[in-house]
Amino acid sequence: MVNDVMGKNLILENIRYQLKLKSLDAFIQPRRDMFGGEEVPDYDERLKFLSGFTGSAGMAIVTIDKAVIFIDGRYTLQAKFELDENWKILSMSETSMIKWLEENLYNKQRIGYDPWLMRANEILNFKEKLICKGIIFEAQDINLIDLIWIDRPPIRQGGSIKWPNKFFGLESGEKILSLTQKMKTKDIDAIIITQPNQLSWLLNIRGNDLACTPLFLGFGLLTVDGKLKIFSRSNKKTLNNGKREFVNHSYKKLVSYIPNFKNKKISVNPYFCPSIIYESMKNNNIVIEDKFLYLQSMSTIKSSVEIAFIKNCHKRDGAALVKFLHWLEQNIHLQNVSEYDASIKLKEFRSKDKNFISESFHTIAASGSNGAIVHYRPLKGKSKIINTKDIFLLDSGGQYFDGTTDITRTISFSEQPQSIKNLYTFVLKSHISLAKLIFHNETRGNELDAIARSVLWEQGLDYNHGTGHGVGYCLGVHEFPPIISRRKSEPLQKGQLLSNEPGYYVPKKFGIRLENLMIVEKVNLIKLNNFLKFKTVSLCHFEMNLINIKLLNKDEIIWVNDYHDEVYNNLKEFLTNEENKWLKSKTTKILL
Repeated sequence: MVNDVMGKNLILENIRYQLKLKSLDAFIQPRRDMFGGEEVPDYDERLKFLSGFTGSAGMAIVTIDKAVIFIDGRYTLQAKFELDENWKILSMSETSMIKWLEENLYNKQRIGYDPWLMRANEILNFKEKLICKGIIFEAQDINLIDLIWIDRPPIRQGGSIKWPNKFFGLESGEKILSLTQKMKTKDIDAIIITQPNQLSWLLNIRGNDLACTPLFLGFGLLTVDGKLKIFSRSNKKTLNNGKREFVNHSYKKLVSYIPNFKNKKISVNPYFCPSIIYESMKNNNIVIEDKFLYLQSMSTIKSSVEIAFIKNCHKRDGAALVKFLHWLEQNIHLQNVSEYDASIKLKEFRSKDKNFISESFHTIAASGSNGAIVHYRPLKGKSKIINTKDIFLLDSGGQYFDGTTDITRTISFSEQPQSIKNLYTFVLKSHISLAKLIFHNETRGNELDAIARSVLWEQGLDYNHGTGHGVGYCLGVHEFPPIISRRKSEPLQKGQLLSNEPGYYVPKKFGIRLENLMIVEKVNLIKLNNFLKFKTVSLCHFEMNLINIKLLNKDEIIWVNDYHDEVYNNLKEFLTNEENKWLKSKTTKILL
């Protein structure tokens, strides 16, 4: 790792030397690539290089004498482990970056940033709020970190991958036609697609440049007449989706191409648009339409064909997880199994599926105290031996040609204290409250979040992460805009796939999280015509020896029994006789 070679102090010294050379007083470095995804290629892991922080979200500000990093609640413990005394860790929910800049920078001081990495809305917001302080924001032609990252991995990108048409409900041409027809109703001349998941969805293509997310990394510019140009790092001159060929340009040419639309109306989402693209649009008198979110919405709604594939995919994925849990229970008392060993073994079970592509994220296999680190990742040679006396949190998923999975279970290898059982049961009750909910189709994700948390709130408990996130169809395991969290969000829509993952964590002791994926469905009753419900598609048993049955009401017991029946009946065909007997014992009915 480069930080071990150069030393973290030396990296900060080098960045500060660059600040002086550029006559800057600060530099902002987000954890993202130009496409804003959660997973980034190794050559774009600038925040990790700068600070050692490996989380999927964060923003660092380095001044001549300060280094701060802003993170969300998922990474509070992780950041404390990974960052040294040179860094001050601040919570995004408690301290805003604008407030910090107001208090730590002064009139006419200059802040540098990479305009390919900073979003348009971020820079607009910074400039608007800090104009009264006279603070100046300056886009840099070259990222300051790139100037000192001597052994940066080589930049590379392959072409697009054609996907078998049988896995999609709509052909790419139909999607493009639907989008351009909608553009015409809004008098939009073109749309700039800055999110690779939307471009991949629109063209029915995928890529292999990321370890866990099969996206093609590129921007798209679609005109109202249906012509589309792609801008990426790939050196391919054209990209083919099996039906059409699309001209591919260097991503840098997108900025110089924008003047062709002078005085025209272009749609772009400033929350996901690099500021350099947005600024070019403003400089060319382009009418910016930032409320046209049809593609964003369309790309998250799964067709009936895709939903059928998703359900089958989750059966096979659930069977792989059950096979692993059976193996783990049989071997954990006979040999030392590390968290890393467990993650590799689970991947081995999943990879036997003919449709398996990769993990959907790096497995979180966390024994005891590591379970309190929400996004903990075990590393080879550095992970714990799983302690059979502790509870074990396992959050994992797979990417398949026919779907994306994400599932979490907290399991036990020995008798646990009543307090642990009670906490597990309250988390389960929270999970059930959302899974069986019927709600109006105008209900927002933040309203659903409060319903799920209320079960825990009644006990004085809570968790510092969202309750649910959208999931793509062989795309990103985190897909927006569907979300169930405290953050104000849009109502959910039929056909969206989301997670249901309440939890509870005690720092340095343990973590509990229970997660399934759910499809949003319409309630088929005339009197409930405007109502929606969830259909759980993940299939794996809950830990019966961690459930305090006395804390469950009748409806909750019926839900657990019905779910366990569904688990057993759907998975038994994939299991050996021994595994079937084991799963049968794990899904025994709770007596009413």
